[in-house]
Amino acid sequence: MDYVGIIQWLLKGDVSIQYQVYRDLLGIENKGLQQRIVHEGWGAQFLAKRNADGHWGQGFYRPKWTSTHYTLLDLRNLGIATNTKSIQETIAKVLRECKAADGGIYPISKKSDVCVNGMFLNYASYFKANGSKLDSVIDALLNEWMGDGGFNCRSNRSGAVHSSLHSTLSVLEGMTEYVRNGYTYRLDEVKKSIASAKEFVLTHQLFISDRSGEIIDLNFCRFSYPRRWHYDVLSALDFFQYSRSEWDPRMQPAIKLLLQKRKKDGRWNLQAKHPGQTHFEMERAREPSRWNTLRALRILKYYKLDNKANIVMVMGLPGSGKSYFAERLAKSLGADYCSSDQLRKLMFAKRTYSTFEKERVYKAMRTRMQESITQRKDLVLDATFHKKETRDEFRNLAAGAKLFFIQVWADEMVTRERLKKTRPFSEADIRVYLLIKEQWEDVLHPCLLLQSTNHNIDSMLEGAINYIKDDKGTDF
Repeated sequence: MDYVGIIQWLLKGDVSIQYQVYRDLLGIENKGLQQRIVHEGWGAQFLAKRNADGHWGQGFYRPKWTSTHYTLLDLRNLGIATNTKSIQETIAKVLRECKAADGGIYPISKKSDVCVNGMFLNYASYFKANGSKLDSVIDALLNEWMGDGGFNCRSNRSGAVHSSLHSTLSVLEGMTEYVRNGYTYRLDEVKKSIASAKEFVLTHQLFISDRSGEIIDLNFCRFSYPRRWHYDVLSALDFFQYSRSEWDPRMQPAIKLLLQKRKKDGRWNLQAKHPGQTHFEMERAREPSRWNTLRALRILKYYKLDNKANIVMVMGLPGSGKSYFAERLAKSLGADYCSSDQLRKLMFAKRTYSTFEKERVYKAMRTRMQESITQRKDLVLDATFHKKETRDEFRNLAAGAKLFFIQVWADEMVTRERLKKTRPFSEADIRVYLLIKEQWEDVLHPCLLLQSTNHNIDSMLEGAINYIKDDKGTDF
């Protein structure tokens, strides 16, 4: 499915999805669609569940996920009109009746909860709650701002000393919405807390321990919607784009994960749901998700990562002219260049062209390719790639790229003459050439075949550039 097809599929979804597609992907603020959310689809269904006392479920926090708190969060995330009267009345009721001694919002007991305060501030600010009534919520949150820059919902209950990504993201969303809507109470401190909390998330590369380098929690890598209070990488990236945060290289592992999660048809699945009672099901787990696809695409759009990197794999026998051609092609395309010969010379003092040596070089090339895909940089890879298994290893890691295969060949007489000459990086001789020729496995997928003579580099480049411009590659 191409991009246009995905947009059309998204626009067949709920009116709230349609509104956000127009706003975030097409750059059109369609207020008519937003107003319809109150009367149609998911928005109307949520509003119809409101009780006569102004609450949903059995009160502010019970049960999950049909309580007032989580229903209001769902409504905010639909993008429903900010002046929806019934919602504003319920928020005013919560501010009157559900404040703890520290000024925050208590979910069940009489002690406020940092996560709940962050989520409440998010939707209360979005729906334009009375600013003076929010002051104490700001006080409660800033009082729990931790020394490492983030927040933890256990800091005021069990004495947590390290911030939590779950809590930090909830507070970041709330504080950011508070600032965006023009509230000014303790504004400088709020902005400082936002900056430090962002830094806390970035220090962990959104999901990686800053101590061990391991994934903190595999659940962070599962993309759910609604996320409720739970943290995940997709929601964190969506926050960074929503808050108009500048690109930071520490986001790269998260972007890589996001691209790996994309299906071959260009969509993202709803991977899991958080257990609990719901008003109704917006989407089914393990099926294509409009929410996740919309969120992923607006992340890629904001960070200008929506155009796939072109990865060109140039293959051929030693002496075929592939390296001279590949380096010239990279310059013509404005692409980066990665050569197995150059890597081998950097990695090994004495080159033997052994299986171990080749595996190490190919591993380094695969790493370089993944970096280019994450950074959306075009790359020309130059190696023999004579084994199908080797080519498949690169194909299997090409998620988020368009992959082109070009095979360069030359008459054996031309090849033998070239192999007699000294070359800057390659030491492959006729023995290596004959060995690799014997091991060569045919390319079975689409591939441009170019003959190299000693006088046709310009026509080779023209043919390759046209092949790439004509989009003959394979999407991954």
